Amino acid sequence: MLTYTAKSKNLKEENTMLKKLSPLFCAVLLGGCIVHVDSNANEQHTELTRSLTLSSHNLNQINIDNRAGDIIVTGKSGIDEIKVTAHIITFENRSYTFSLDSAGDHANLIAKHDPHVGVLWYTNKSPRIDIEVQVPKALFVNVEDGSGEMNIRDVKGVSIDDSSGHITLKNIFGKTQITDGSGDISIDDIKGNVSIDDDSGDISISAVSGNIEIEDGSGDIEIIKGAKVSIEDDSGDIRIKQVTGIISLEDGSGEIDIDGAQALNVKDDSGDIEVKNIRGNVEITDGSGSIWVNRTKGHVVIADGSGDINVSDSQQLEIRDDTSGDVTVSNVKKVIELD
Repeated sequence: MLTYTAKSKNLKEENTMLKKLSPLFCAVLLGGCIVHVDSNANEQHTELTRSLTLSSHNLNQINIDNRAGDIIVTGKSGIDEIKVTAHIITFENRSYTFSLDSAGDHANLIAKHDPHVGVLWYTNKSPRIDIEVQVPKALFVNVEDGSGEMNIRDVKGVSIDDSSGHITLKNIFGKTQITDGSGDISIDDIKGNVSIDDDSGDISISAVSGNIEIEDGSGDIEIIKGAKVSIEDDSGDIRIKQVTGIISLEDGSGEIDIDGAQALNVKDDSGDIEVKNIRGNVEITDGSGSIWVNRTKGHVVIADGSGDINVSDSQQLEIRDDTSGDVTVSNVKKVIELD
């Protein structure tokens, strides 16, 4: 195992330096917890560059553990080792671990500052470790990350558990799975299925050969090219184009714009809905907002709470419920009257 470990030089001073505590901190102290106030907040930080390498023989996955810092992972053809370069910002009162080893068929990379009990204040730069990793293209990449931007490309597949920071993925030839707290997600050219569980931040996806599944709290979603698409969304606009399979949407609020799919099923609380170029059936259950449906080859079924309904160039229209709003129909072969 290859390891760099830096240890604290003045923990004793840190533990004895308590000053100007707020009433909240005093309450914490009275509750039996110890709060450390950083005595070195104004000290000069240290910046280091360290490198590690590991043979990739018989390895099929790399696990990356990084608490704070940017991550760049690039798959390369014709290499038989893993190369890591770390750019470290640290302080005397913090220790960190930078290590690269293997266990079975997995490589394990740790690049993070060690846990600290208490509160530290930094007035300028805070401790972080930015890493640049080169791996053989055949490796699957598994990342556990606290904060910082992430850029991964040209690898076998990706699994990410991230708290915050922008995520960019490109040319992934395998499954892609993301669990994300906050930050935008940008994905392009994925040869496999995509699964995303996201709390907040915009999501942009393009050129996916497999299925796309998204569970989203807030933020806009844009998808261009995919197979089957399934989305559960609380809020934010949704725009989808050029999907070859079925689209299923459950949406809280925000506008929906769909252009091209095999079939469509939408359950929406509020927001306008525009749909066109669907090769099969369309079913929309809507709370409020106007609805436009144009150029569908299957049957259109709409249950609407409030808002205008506009349907044109379709085979059949059935409006099961319409509380309020105007209905405009043109060039529809069969219209089933309201109950």
